[in-house]
Amino acid sequence: MGRERIGRFVKEMNRVAQMLNLKFTEFANPHGLSSKANHSTAFELGKLAAYAMKYSREFFAIVNTKVHNAVTYLPI
Repeated sequence: MGRERIGRFVKEMNRVAQMLNLKFTEFANPHGLSSKANHSTAFELGKLAAYAMKYSREFFAIVNTKVHNAVTYLPI
């Protein structure tokens, strides 16, 4: 994913946070790592998760997966 696409995605993440009135949530990147500019609260992340569960069938299916066997190619 190119920087421009990532930037648009992060902008959309912040737009949804504003739409949900998440006053203490701001995203600087999509993965939440390596940036002190990403911040939120547990309560607001719960609100965001509830929204995603309601409006995204794919997110709902992922969250409701009971077991997943991941394949890895790394040596054990």
